[in-house]
Amino acid sequence: MKYIKQFSLVLMTLVAVLFAGGSGQAQASETSSSSAASSASSTASVGEDQLYQAIQDRGVLRVGTNSTYAPFEFSILKDGENQVVGVDMFLAEKIADDMGVDLEIVDMEFSNLLTALDTGQIDIVLAGMTATEERAESVDFSDIYQVSGQSFVIQESKATDIQDDTYFKDGGKISVGEGTTQQILVGDYYPNAEVQVMRTTTDSISALNSDLVDGVLLDEDVAGAYAAENPNLTVIEANLPIQDPGKAAALPKINRPY
Repeated sequence: MKYIKQFSLVLMTLVAVLFAGGSGQAQASETSSSSAASSASSTASVGEDQLYQAIQDRGVLRVGTNSTYAPFEFSILKDGENQVVGVDMFLAEKIADDMGVDLEIVDMEFSNLLTALDTGQIDIVLAGMTATEERAESVDFSDIYQVSGQSFVIQESKATDIQDDTYFKDGGKISVGEGTTQQILVGDYYPNAEVQVMRTTTDSISALNSDLVDGVLLDEDVAGAYAAENPNLTVIEANLPIQDPGKAAALPKINRPY
């Protein structure tokens, strides 16, 4: 996948943002790692960074996520216990390793992540989160680490009836996750569709499998992952006239010890 090549850049960028007091805003994905390092070195020392120091004192980096968004984060059963894995969790592990602290994955509903960040329950959000201008008003974003389009997951048996997204522009039933970018997009681009807002992506897929909705709007990579796991599902592209801002890690707008 196209974000694999960006792992090393993202790792350096995210750590640089932590070292710099969370001051990095979302940039284009081609931003060089050398500029990220330079930005970090030009800021106050690590000891003066409240967020960094709080994590060091605690000895734990608390990463907030929602484990229903494969391939970015999803749950697997390992040694009889649920474990959150995925692209974002790989990044989280590397950041914690570089900081020399333990990693704590805090799994919660997507719509609660930014509140948890603002109230100090977590230190950073890695959850396939789109770096929108609205969110950037309340949090700082790292450099962009992945850009994707939008797609619908539909039942394979309905592929003849739902050949493209014009089906949803004319009507139909769409499910989206609460607090997601897709919740905004359906209102803007599919105003004639009936929208069902679910707490998690898994709930949306369950509604689709139960014939409660006709499609689930997701990032194209996530849509592909769910279709790959469910042979009765397939994917169609959502032809939206927009440029995806990209995904980034979110940090508190103002560093403070907690």
